[in-house]
Amino acid sequence: MGNVSNAMKKQEPESQHSLHVRVPLPSQTPAPAPDSEEPPKTRLAVLLPKNRPSQASPPRPEVAKPAERASTVAQAVGKSPAQPKQRPVVSRNAKYAEVIIAHHSQNHEITEQYRTLCARLLAGGAGKLSLMITSADAGEGKTVTCLNLAIVLAARQENRVVVVDCDFRKKQVAQMLNCRKGPGFAEVLDGTSRVSEAIQSSAYPNLSILTAGYTRGRNAGELLAQMEVEDVIRDLRCQYEYVLLDTPPINLVSDAAAIGRVADQALLVVRMHKTRRESVANAIKALEATNIKIGGLVLTHQKSLIPSYIYKCS
Repeated sequence: MGNVSNAMKKQEPESQHSLHVRVPLPSQTPAPAPDSEEPPKTRLAVLLPKNRPSQASPPRPEVAKPAERASTVAQAVGKSPAQPKQRPVVSRNAKYAEVIIAHHSQNHEITEQYRTLCARLLAGGAGKLSLMITSADAGEGKTVTCLNLAIVLAARQENRVVVVDCDFRKKQVAQMLNCRKGPGFAEVLDGTSRVSEAIQSSAYPNLSILTAGYTRGRNAGELLAQMEVEDVIRDLRCQYEYVLLDTPPINLVSDAAAIGRVADQALLVVRMHKTRRESVANAIKALEATNIKIGGLVLTHQKSLIPSYIYKCS
């Protein structure tokens, strides 16, 4: 039925309420590590609502927090604005994956593109955001997008940022940031680890990492469906301005829809010339069916200039 680029040609002309940006990627990009997402090869395009007033997410029912879990999270994130105590797991000299352009080259065009994306996502906001980054299918660049966004946000010294790897199957965050093995989000959810034991520091003083951890045979979907997810994320939101949730592809497993209930909005990453129009449409329907606000669309692996006829979320 054709891919996304073919679908774009069938849509109405781009309106003044969309932003389209493209930049070339570096000419030499090392091959990704085994089982990692393939990095975008040529260009990055961003489609976001332009100057649209921020809409508050619908109120969610309050969930009683178990006393022990509340105490655990409080110990990790603290009650004051001070940065939570973290283990020095990722040092400033740690080797980050080359696809994390925002870390390796702050003046690169790609980094500027991510800054534009951040600015548009945060325009008109209240200063805090929990953002779910997902994709229609595997290998579209969602984790690369998530980590570059996190570093751009953390570069603004007033922001405290935490990345939570909710993809228990791929676990790419730990690999791309060269994190050490240890407990992560899965262990926090099953009660075998405290948040203070699982959260890791990074090369940036105000950027924290909560890796996926190990499910130890437990079903990933069941873990993310637990009410403890809301407890942990809610308390992280009290301590950090920005909580970035790297979730599995929404068309492949139910995990992404489950985690979406704690997110203010979602960013959908789509790979040009590969992702089919039907896959994008199904991903949008899945997000809308669970009342997850779509904050924008990021197109990766763009090989040519997007024409005036584009595929839009709305």
